Amino acid sequence: MIRLSSIELIERHHVLETGTRPLLVHCSDFNYYICKYNRTKTIAYKLATEYLAASFLKLWDLYIPPFNLIQIQNRHLNAETGIGIIKIDQPCFGSMRLKDAAEVSEYYNEISAAQSRKFADKTEFLTIAFFDIWISNDDRNINNYNMLIVNENDGQHFVPIDHGDCFHTVNHHLQNYPITEIDSILSSSILSKLYKASELRNEGFLAALIDRWYFCSESCKANLEDLIQEIPDEWLIPKEKYYEEINTYLFSEKWFETCIQTFREYIQLLE
Repeated sequence: MIRLSSIELIERHHVLETGTRPLLVHCSDFNYYICKYNRTKTIAYKLATEYLAASFLKLWDLYIPPFNLIQIQNRHLNAETGIGIIKIDQPCFGSMRLKDAAEVSEYYNEISAAQSRKFADKTEFLTIAFFDIWISNDDRNINNYNMLIVNENDGQHFVPIDHGDCFHTVNHHLQNYPITEIDSILSSSILSKLYKASELRNEGFLAALIDRWYFCSESCKANLEDLIQEIPDEWLIPKEKYYEEINTYLFSEKWFETCIQTFREYIQLLE
């Protein structure tokens, strides 16, 4: 990750009123980033989870915002932001703000099923859903999609965001288990706007997806050690231990097969 720094004052209106209250920061590459920060003296596992999930998503060839480390300058942090203590000596995890992106929750209140066919590759939705099962993301569901829609020359794309609650909300040191139907976007009405039930019963279609997902998971496994070495030392992550825990948590044939079985069960909701 490139390390950028803030270049102007961060004020009250730059605080985004979501669960973690991230900051919108104007950075030294002249782009705005949505920044997650650590506010305690503990190890910054949430930031590491954001970084690792974003890095995995790139390896899964999904459309995600560019991300970097953001160092907030003390002189740029206005006390009136009202967010309490920020570990200013630790870099933030920053995702570049995408201009003209629409939130999925708002977007799907306004479009018809016909308009949903404008997606460049509607399997992105299924891949994000399976990725969430695989990485145990507790924070993408019908009440909180954590996805954007962007328009590109080839069509529309789903953009997954906010991954601090992966590994069952940063419990990578415990035994893994599948997320529930309610915690999966496969239980949303979006699935039926994108697919007919007959499409999701097509074994050839599913087999091709599963082969691609297996290759992606293996790519993550092959790159895991290098990715963890890129974690900034200021986050205080015990890297060798972290590697062993994530490797055990995610990368087994049994876990991948459990994820496939879970995915198949959840798409059967569409009948």
